[in-house]
Amino acid sequence: MDYQSLIQEIKKVLAPYKASVKRPAKGALIYDYLVPGSIYQEQWDWDAFFMGVALAAEIPSEAIYLRNIMLNFMHSAREDGYVPGCVTPKGPDIRLNQVKPFVAQGVYLSSRFLGDYDWISPYYHTLKKVVLYRENNLWNKKYDLGVWFNSMESGVDNNVSALEFLDKTVVATDINTHVSREYKSMSFIASELGRNTDAKFFRERAEHVRININKYLWDDKDQSYYNLDSTIGNLIRRMTFSNFVPLYASIASEKNGQSMIQRYLLNPKKMWSPYGGRTLAKDDPSYNNVNMIKPHSNWQGPVWPIANYFYLHALMRYGFQKEAVVLAERITKLVLTDIKQTGGMHENYDAETGKPLAAPNFVSWNLLVGNMLDEAVTGKNPLYLHHEYKKTSELFSRLNRTTLIHTSDAFRDELVKTSQGGKTSLPCVVHPMSPAGLRDGSGVSFVIGGTMGKSATWRTTDSRVQIEKTAIFALPAVSKKDEFFRLLTQEIKEKQPILQAGISMAYPLTPELVGEQLDGRVIAFTKENNIEGLQGKLVGQELEVYLKKHKDITTNVSVANDTICLLLSGLGRGGSRDFPQIAGVVGTGLNFAFFDDATNWKNRLSLNAHTLVAINIESANFDGFEMSPAGKAIDESSENPGKAKLEKEVAGAYLYRLYNWTMKQAYGHKAHLITDTLTLSRIARQKRHEGQVLANQILERSAQLVAIELTGILKYLHKTQGRIEVIMTGSLFWQGEGYKEKVIKWLDIMLPYVTIDFVNVAENDIVGAAALANL
Repeated sequence: MDYQSLIQEIKKVLAPYKASVKRPAKGALIYDYLVPGSIYQEQWDWDAFFMGVALAAEIPSEAIYLRNIMLNFMHSAREDGYVPGCVTPKGPDIRLNQVKPFVAQGVYLSSRFLGDYDWISPYYHTLKKVVLYRENNLWNKKYDLGVWFNSMESGVDNNVSALEFLDKTVVATDINTHVSREYKSMSFIASELGRNTDAKFFRERAEHVRININKYLWDDKDQSYYNLDSTIGNLIRRMTFSNFVPLYASIASEKNGQSMIQRYLLNPKKMWSPYGGRTLAKDDPSYNNVNMIKPHSNWQGPVWPIANYFYLHALMRYGFQKEAVVLAERITKLVLTDIKQTGGMHENYDAETGKPLAAPNFVSWNLLVGNMLDEAVTGKNPLYLHHEYKKTSELFSRLNRTTLIHTSDAFRDELVKTSQGGKTSLPCVVHPMSPAGLRDGSGVSFVIGGTMGKSATWRTTDSRVQIEKTAIFALPAVSKKDEFFRLLTQEIKEKQPILQAGISMAYPLTPELVGEQLDGRVIAFTKENNIEGLQGKLVGQELEVYLKKHKDITTNVSVANDTICLLLSGLGRGGSRDFPQIAGVVGTGLNFAFFDDATNWKNRLSLNAHTLVAINIESANFDGFEMSPAGKAIDESSENPGKAKLEKEVAGAYLYRLYNWTMKQAYGHKAHLITDTLTLSRIARQKRHEGQVLANQILERSAQLVAIELTGILKYLHKTQGRIEVIMTGSLFWQGEGYKEKVIKWLDIMLPYVTIDFVNVAENDIVGAAALANL
């Protein structure tokens, strides 16, 4: 689904609100600052922080406000680091408790957005005191974790896991997550300023807090984080918003984070509602959607946009991008509806009806809603704390020109040796055939592999395959041969004239000529499909017998694997043009095929002599190159170590894993991981994404290796000049960010006198099977 129109709409609608929160310096607020709506003149801690992030995420130069907010807090700090969570033009509001742990985060993030850390130096000692104030004054020594003074200080006013407890006794999930991020930000700041001792201290403290959160606040049986009542040492087992805060900061392991999200956040009986994530589980006895603001704002059920911003990035962090998009879309539409119906936003909404509740004309962190859907779709995260300990370019780099040329020569040499019967890392399957223009006629194609199959009737005229009728059907995981054939041929009527049929199979086959027809003997089936009684048999002959017996039809059935059919699809495009001689699959998997003179393979041919042969290269297995560190790691941990080495550096099934491994090496357990190569491609487009450079490096190297294969094949065929067509299929090749252009760039370097036209044949599997039947 294209969300761009909705993204643009919410950004346009919220634009005027961004101007309304800005205030010029006044009194004790000596720098321009942000307020949560038109009636306010005070600077509030996490309201101002998240508004500043919302502004900077869209326009990085607007991070000046985020910087100014933190300067105002530091300017108002006492000598011991105490500064309250609200500063007015008249000075700090001393009725309130310590500012929430967002000051170092604001300093670091604003510096990163602005590309300037030098401004921090004069304020560093004050910043350090502010950050450490909580550990010196609001800390539980037994658990070595922070505490809230009370629930009001937390900002989640009536959180049932903090509300009715003694002051300074609740060891909370949210405060300690914020402290961990605060310490991590301090380690980055200290590192930038050359204060290596402090950098080490804060890095170790951040890690220690993370460890203690998991040690004391995680319950393995319930698979959830909880606040802890330090007076009795018991977890406060209430399913509330604050339980999930550690997830957005990557505190949980992959397994625990995913389990908690699936069990609670995505559970409609708990947190998941039609209008967003609730702030208290629906089955909690205190759950309600009461419209209230005194004595507390209501966090006991209603949907709060700020809570859902935390949920959004928790979902993204633990691989639930589709659910993150759903959540962001719901919150976006909720706010747009509110503005259209009431002329403004509210701080929270009824989780069961979507009705606006408290604080009409509320702005504050609701500005983040303007970015939520965009961030969910693209994977951006302006709150992500990253500071490279190792450069990703050192862990994953592209190949140089000399290596490219030498490796393509090695690929060519292995093809030569394989054609002569030698043993190499490039096993090839030889298919004898004599491709030429297609005869006029009709027939049926079958496409078999994976979880879905296809059948299609077709007619050929002037060497063009015209598809007439297509049927798609689910392939059972296990079936008997006759059951499978009955499913395959359900659209074929009985007692037809002699029928020409072609089968494209995504299974390993041994090609055999039966008369003048190419048939295939099944070597093995995949985990997804097993057809009992067909392994080791010639598929075409078996189907011919079945059709004669059950439908009284005489057929000529030809069979080949999917890559050979892709190669043959070039015959079915019509006209007198020459057919392409090379075809490749660069998608989830990797494979290539090409036509060659049969005399080059005479040592491999035990079948009838033909002018040409079609060669299916198992190119995924090529090992004549140096794998990247990421590739080696992925290979070692795979189900088939030492095999399919090239595929593990090229194919979509592996590229996102290369990204994840490299990010973990650079950023440790805080790395923001992804779940597919489509997301990798999106990241490659995002200029402000922390993984953008790495994503492009991985796509670039994959494209280089594909260019090496093509160059090796063309050198083998002695086609090193002129214009050549190559049939390609695969989502990575055609949809990967700039992927085709990257391949062309490196081909131009290795083969400067060759121009390659890449061809995408529509319905190539059906067309190729039709061409196979018509040879």
